[in-house]
Amino acid sequence: MSQRNILFGYKVLGGKYEIISSEAEIVKEAFERYIAGEAFKQIADSFLERGITYYRDNRTWNKNMISRMVGDKRYLGDTQYPSIITSKAFGLSENMRQGKSAKKTELPEITELIKSKLICGSCGQRIYLASVDLLRRLLRDNMFERKILERLNRLNAKSMNCKAVALK
Repeated sequence: MSQRNILFGYKVLGGKYEIISSEAEIVKEAFERYIAGEAFKQIADSFLERGITYYRDNRTWNKNMISRMVGDKRYLGDTQYPSIITSKAFGLSENMRQGKSAKKTELPEITELIKSKLICGSCGQRIYLASVDLLRRLLRDNMFERKILERLNRLNAKSMNCKAVALK
């Protein structure tokens, strides 16, 4: 698979970057759709379904390509690249990106308490859950301590040498 060395939406002509209008429309669309709330994957899947060429004969799109596109300041224009998007569009997309990356799942107080108390009964090291969802499911299902420990043993058996687990 060939790599694209020039930003999507541009070509080099006479030693200068010039806008490819058909690709520039795709760049604008990606920004607009992201600002409207669509996920990177939805946008990428749409481009893939429509058969939009990314580079030469490569029609593969993925969420990371869209993420890099809407996060690249060069689309605003600089000394090398002419502007494809407005500073307003870029600002809105950056605000959305910052808001999404800053989100941290709030866990109930009991979940944090249980997470902080899980230790191995044999070696005394702290046990880290592979999934917070498992702990939530256990708490939601009102399982007793024994069942919680049984599930944690099964979850950690492959990654730990010892099998005994205890609550501090």
